[in-house]
Amino acid sequence: MKNNKVYPNKWQTVPFTFDLFAGWEAQGRPAKELILKNEVIKNGNVAEMTFNIFRFSAVDSEGREYLIQEFPEDNAVTFKGMGSGHFTRLGGLVNLPARDYTALRFHFKRYGNLLTCADGSEEHVNQLDHLDFTIENGFSIQKEGTIELKLWFDLVPFQWKRHLRTLQSWFAKKYERPRWANSY
Repeated sequence: MKNNKVYPNKWQTVPFTFDLFAGWEAQGRPAKELILKNEVIKNGNVAEMTFNIFRFSAVDSEGREYLIQEFPEDNAVTFKGMGSGHFTRLGGLVNLPARDYTALRFHFKRYGNLLTCADGSEEHVNQLDHLDFTIENGFSIQKEGTIELKLWFDLVPFQWKRHLRTLQSWFAKKYERPRWANSY
């Protein structure tokens, strides 16, 4: 497979592509890649998630929760599916005891949480307290210390028909609603 470099703008002042910046951040350190799944999210046809996270933890095989990071202020993070090519890198942040882990748990604030479905519709899910994502094939840490993780979310890809919705609404006939008297 050939890796073609595409420059987004011919007037770009930095002569590097974005994949090089991602490589510089890693500095050659290996990162463990985790594929995270949630059946409710997948069955709900969700393609993108925006959550206001205040705590992030790992759950081991015995059901115990181990804190990874707490965020003191608002931390709205957008997660996209594997089909989009986006992942979340946790570099030097993860310091967990040696155990077998089965899930990652995200704790949310009660505002700013949004699910975007594959057809482009959006749904606010501010009633959620937390959400568990199971780790495909599990994840085990043999010795304690900081490790880097790449988180891939198994979400449904966007449908191409969602772009036609704006054209349909533009050409649709708009009927003027009847007005009440003196309601200008």
